[in-house]
Amino acid sequence: MDILSEYEETVQLSGNKCDINFKKVKNQAKDGFLITREQILNVKGSKSIISENNIGHKMLKMMGWTGGTLGKTGGIKEPIVPKGQISHQGLGFLSKKDVSLKRSIEQLLQDYSKTKTTNDLIFSSDFTKKERKDMHQWTLKYNLRSASYGWGKKRRLHVRHKWRVTDLLNLLVEAGGSSDRYELVDKSSCQTSQY
Repeated sequence: MDILSEYEETVQLSGNKCDINFKKVKNQAKDGFLITREQILNVKGSKSIISENNIGHKMLKMMGWTGGTLGKTGGIKEPIVPKGQISHQGLGFLSKKDVSLKRSIEQLLQDYSKTKTTNDLIFSSDFTKKERKDMHQWTLKYNLRSASYGWGKKRRLHVRHKWRVTDLLNLLVEAGGSSDRYELVDKSSCQTSQY
């Protein structure tokens, strides 16, 4: 069975007598939010290299510096950033970049678990097998559903909410009867419940 094929599935609600059609689109990337490794690493954004609270910045301001370059010929605009050389790394060493990536992914999953969206989070194929394994574990922690699709270098991870039928029904009624993925068939007879 091809997971990317179109199909419709009808869920019959026993007490409410209404149907929910589930539509799976051909291109699943359009049915969710595509997340790449670069986006996760750039979440923090670029902060100012020299803050205005820095003592060197304050001294330059007191001497009349207005920003920009120093020297007769203009020099460089950006200060030289120190680059650390990490050597003698043992097995299992996690660099600060790896730790911040894991924290960012876990924070993203935690934030997603608090939303009420029917769209999936789709992690692109540029994540490693170990990172996808960690993501699967975090989805369990935040009561989300995850599944990997594709083979080899095209393997990607889809994360979605675990909706109870009554919660999904309430969400669809609030949204006017349909969303990108679901559609109520008989909108008039459906009643929301307060669970």
